[in-house]
Amino acid sequence: MRILLNYLYQYYPFTTASYIEMAMRERKEFEVFRMGENRVSCADVYLNIEPCGTIIRWPGRKTCYWEIDNHIHRGQDHEMYEKVDYIFASSRYQYAKRKKIHPQVFFIPNAADFNHFNKALTEKLPVPRDIRNIVHPIVAFTGRIDFRMNTEIIGKLSKIHPEWSIVLIGLAEEDIKEQIKKNSRNNVFFLGYKNPEEIPSYLQQFDVCIIPYLVNNSTKTMYPVKLHEYLATGKPVVCTNLPEVEPFKEVVSIAKTKDDFVKLTEKALTAESEEQIKKRVGIARENKWENRIMHMEEIMNCDGRNII
Repeated sequence: MRILLNYLYQYYPFTTASYIEMAMRERKEFEVFRMGENRVSCADVYLNIEPCGTIIRWPGRKTCYWEIDNHIHRGQDHEMYEKVDYIFASSRYQYAKRKKIHPQVFFIPNAADFNHFNKALTEKLPVPRDIRNIVHPIVAFTGRIDFRMNTEIIGKLSKIHPEWSIVLIGLAEEDIKEQIKKNSRNNVFFLGYKNPEEIPSYLQQFDVCIIPYLVNNSTKTMYPVKLHEYLATGKPVVCTNLPEVEPFKEVVSIAKTKDDFVKLTEKALTAESEEQIKKRVGIARENKWENRIMHMEEIMNCDGRNII
């Protein structure tokens, strides 16, 4: 099957879309190429990921749209969806909403590059220089530090536990960064953007992985990519009560309030059992990109019939 991918690689080289591409390229059944390459006319399937250009459609070929976040279309849903054969929704909220306006909608959530992130558990990795002298316990986050972040949670963790180091890795919006600094002690460390290849080395140094997102209309559609990346390390994970995280409550500590978040983080720092670690890793292994691509392939090969 020849897949033509379209996404904003030049601006966002390490997004969900790039992980999808890598997983596709690893499967012998797929020949994958991007927009702009000479082989465009050879494609069997056109897959558009995120709102990156005009949806194209050729008679007799399958056109798919993989929707990452709910807020991206801003009223243009119907116009776009009329041009596609399949919609892959990355959250249950999106799935339910799109199912009302398109006959071929499928829930294919985000996943993890399991083998890559599992290195934090199975291999001895070099300790990055900028985290080497940061005092443990390290309570940490990886990802964009933006409007989704509950800055009050970071402030509470910092003030109630000045003995903890709160490490934030990723590009930070300046106003959010200033809010966090204003509400926190000097035990919060912004380490900036890191190449994805480096992330397992940082994760290995974490004692607790956190997802301190606000819960609102914007984030309720989110299925955090970092969820399964964290779980692949075997580390304890504390998250706010995002709807898409609820099914994983056996392996993720879910906080309903800011005070809950602090208490669950305290608990996560207690002695870990091998059984808990194995459960987390097992869930991450089930939720790897290779499995998502196999599911998508099954949908397209069966024309969506009898597929959930």
